[in-house]
Amino acid sequence: MASSSEQEFVTHYRALVNRFPRSHGFWDSEVASRVGEKLEFRLREIGVTNVQFDPHEKQSRPVHYRVMLSSLFHSIKNTGVD
Repeated sequence: MASSSEQEFVTHYRALVNRFPRSHGFWDSEVASRVGEKLEFRLREIGVTNVQFDPHEKQSRPVHYRVMLSSLFHSIKNTGVD
């Protein structure tokens, strides 16, 4: 699975971790979008063409989590995985 610990994202992650005061939101919209694209490619490799997100679960999350994850969900939808 795609994750932020991959080599592509390590330098960005380290830059944010070593900053003071430390940030708890390590993904900006650009990184979340890229992780979504990588996830989509890997899902297609294993033959997954349809992913469903529970709208009630998305709405039940706190606002700051919804904002961070919205670009990830949006990039997965844009790449063609339903």
